[in-house]
Amino acid sequence: MNAKHLSIVIEKGDDEEIAGSISTDDFLLTTVANMEEEVIQNLKMLIADFIQHEGQESSSWKNVKVDDIEYSIEYDLTTLFQIFDALKISAVAKLAGINSGLMRQYASGTKNASAKQARKIEDAVRALGMRLTQVSIK
Repeated sequence: MNAKHLSIVIEKGDDEEIAGSISTDDFLLTTVANMEEEVIQNLKMLIADFIQHEGQESSSWKNVKVDDIEYSIEYDLTTLFQIFDALKISAVAKLAGINSGLMRQYASGTKNASAKQARKIEDAVRALGMRLTQVSIK
């Protein structure tokens, strides 16, 4: 077995579309759709096609099976708040220790977060997610 790990990057596309990409040393695959799930499915189909055709020419892909590929999803900040619209920008900013006005600029795409700021936001969202997994409702 020759397992691979690929990152799917989800970004805002044109208008209401969502764009997705997978990039490796061997290729760059991109697609757009109206929903995140469709973007991910399209990219997985493109990977399967690559493995079946061009991948047979590459020693690093020749023995890879589609079912052996693990995926992780990465979001740009604009798309994160678009897809997870239940997240309140000001609440995430507070959890991350970032000015809420600056966070709104990150979320709208008018400013780009540094790697350090992006990590603080990611940590805050993950901490919120962990808290939510512990919620019980009576």
